[in-house]
Amino acid sequence: MKMIVGLIIYITHSYPAYEAFTTDPSRLNRSLFHYRKSIHDVPTYKLDLDLPPKQRWKHIFADFNSTYLKEGINDMFMHVEPREAIPLIRKLASYITQYLPYEYAEEMIGIAEVTGIGLGDIVFVNLMYEATTFKYCTSIITENADGTIYHSRNLDFEFTVFLSYCLINVEFVKNNKVIARGDHFIPNVGLNTGINYGRFTLSVNQRSHGAWWMNLLAAIFQRKANIIGFLSRDVLVNQSLDFKSALNVLTTAKVVAPVYFIIGGINSGEGAIITKDRSSTVDVWHLHDRPPRWYILETNYDHWEPAPDADNRRGAAIKALDAIGPKYVDLDLLYNNVLSTTPVFNQQTISTTLMCAAKPKLYKVKKRHVETAKQLIKIPMK
Repeated sequence: MKMIVGLIIYITHSYPAYEAFTTDPSRLNRSLFHYRKSIHDVPTYKLDLDLPPKQRWKHIFADFNSTYLKEGINDMFMHVEPREAIPLIRKLASYITQYLPYEYAEEMIGIAEVTGIGLGDIVFVNLMYEATTFKYCTSIITENADGTIYHSRNLDFEFTVFLSYCLINVEFVKNNKVIARGDHFIPNVGLNTGINYGRFTLSVNQRSHGAWWMNLLAAIFQRKANIIGFLSRDVLVNQSLDFKSALNVLTTAKVVAPVYFIIGGINSGEGAIITKDRSSTVDVWHLHDRPPRWYILETNYDHWEPAPDADNRRGAAIKALDAIGPKYVDLDLLYNNVLSTTPVFNQQTISTTLMCAAKPKLYKVKKRHVETAKQLIKIPMK
């Protein structure tokens, strides 16, 4: 606590007033443009886990505009309340690299070196779940009539243009073999969605978690508690885990903020939603626990409580799933008939991911809003 007080006094006297930035593409040099094969495509990169951590992301950031990334992160800081806390966050974020797992800290340091983005800002982005809110995510586990498990999710957030630009898909390589795959919002090195090839799939949904500063302090001082994105990545790249053991890891792990973990396997019945507080697991809902027994879904509310009338994505998704039924359900129908249905699909839906642990080649991630995607092609390359 003395360190916190000291930092507040230091920052109050040492930091200049916060200057607002914008991610408006019209402010940027348009001499070079960042095009994709399709406006909905998400670029895929390989991340070699056998490389030293500082070198792993270098080739990826060669394709991105560091100036735009810096301005986007500043925009995110503008939405932190109270505003006076912004310098404190940056200062504390720089300090907490001492408390983070070695490989992730080294990866972030390497990203800071190659992009010129402040290390404190990069660490803040890696605490995005803890410091902000994935407001309207939807994750669904389904089992069709032949026992195939499908996992689908919409990821919703503010800053849709900026985060759509930052969205990449990463194939994790070990010993020259792709072992896992997941969605990243650079410069975040953690994961909120992914697949451990041939074993299980995982997504993260926000659970109401109170004041951001409680999560930040927990991240600093509770060394035995896990940062959400780092824990998810650890599990997804761990080749010794299957569905049951991964479920056990996520159920028993301590985390720095409340969360929903949604996990799907390769065998009939292998699906679960884990509801967690910071220090304990509140509930585990298994796919076959109760009717309808072929799907479970999570938005951002405890499943045993009614969803609020103002945000009943759960009700809309249930209606759409019931109309499909287990005989016909597949990833295409989940995309078109469920995850593209209002309000499951909404103005803050950045991406949709479709996964099947038993069939890794079916993995797809797409950016959603056409108008947002059109703005992205106007953002200059590095």
